[in-house]
Amino acid sequence: MQRLTAAMLLSAFSLAVTSTQAIGADTPDKSWIEQSNAYTHMLLDVHLAHAPEEGSQQGLAKFDSQISNPTLADQLAERRELESVLAKITAARTTEGNNHVKEDLEILRKAFDLQFREEDFALQREVPFDNASEVIFQGLRKNGGRPRSRGCASMRARRPDTSRSPTS
Repeated sequence: MQRLTAAMLLSAFSLAVTSTQAIGADTPDKSWIEQSNAYTHMLLDVHLAHAPEEGSQQGLAKFDSQISNPTLADQLAERRELESVLAKITAARTTEGNNHVKEDLEILRKAFDLQFREEDFALQREVPFDNASEVIFQGLRKNGGRPRSRGCASMRARRPDTSRSPTS
C-alpha cells in the first residue's frame, strides 16, 4: 500500500513539475493537469480513508486522529471501492478528448492492475502479519513528527476500539 501511495503522489507531483515553464515563455493551456489530478485524488481519497496513518505520514493533519481498521474485510472493502473508482476512470477515458489526460489514466490503470495482481498473490500465498505499533506510530518517523501528530498517535495507541475516527 505504501508503494501505491508513493506512486500516486509521485504521479501528481511529476505532473506539477513538468508543467513549469520558463519565465516569459508562452504558456499553453495546462487545465488538463487539474483534470488529471482530480482522477488521481479520487483514488487517493479511497486509499487514505482506509489507511489514515499514511495520510498522517504525508503531513495531512486531518488524518492525525484517525485510525485504520487492519482487517481482511476492510482490505477487501478498499479493493471494491478502488475497483469502483477505476471503473469510473475507465469510462471517463473512453470519452476523454485530451491525450495527456488519457495517458495519465492509462498509467493509473496499469499501476492498479499491478497492485491488484500483487494483492491477489499475497492473499493466496502469503501469511498476513501487521505490526500494530509500527502502523500506529508510522507518521512519527518522518521529520520527528509534528507535535500534534505525536499526541494523536498516542491517542490512537490508547484507543480500545478499531474505529477510524473519534466521530464514527
